[in-house]
Amino acid sequence: HSVVMSWTPCWSWLSPGLRNSCNYNARRLMAECTVTKFPFAGRRMVLASSNAGKLREIAGMVQPLGWTVLPQSNWNLTAAVEDGATFLENALIKARHAAMQTGLPALADDSGLVVEALAGAPGIFSSRFAGETADDQANNRKLLELIRAVPPENRAAYFYCALVVLRHAQDPAPLVATGL
Repeated sequence: HSVVMSWTPCWSWLSPGLRNSCNYNARRLMAECTVTKFPFAGRRMVLASSNAGKLREIAGMVQPLGWTVLPQSNWNLTAAVEDGATFLENALIKARHAAMQTGLPALADDSGLVVEALAGAPGIFSSRFAGETADDQANNRKLLELIRAVPPENRAAYFYCALVVLRHAQDPAPLVATGL
């Protein structure tokens, strides 16, 4: 189960253990926030996403730890411009944007599929691989077209996730979790 998207045909290439790495890293990151880095009352943070499924999933993971996660849509924020070159850079951009606009700690992620035979593509462009308005089916079709000639034994792929928590917009020491 993915935090960001489902690439159904691609999941068959991944081992079951990898499918949950992003969820595991989110729980580990939030546990560290609770124990060490965020000793303030209230324990509210903004999720730098408008994805309702992501909000439900992350809220469910952190609620037992005493956190309330609010979507950035509560503030009618525009999405941050994800112009980083890596998953981590884009997660930091989104978290800083949400923290700056709301004044709350922020959690953001960036994740996607990395296909070795395609030099890492779709990578940071996973959600818009087939175009800005593409859906999962269109992204999958493009991916399958590009790897059609690649022998099955050379179709190694993995889902990569970077999660970031900032205490405030200028936090010089963000909490970061990454995983395959």
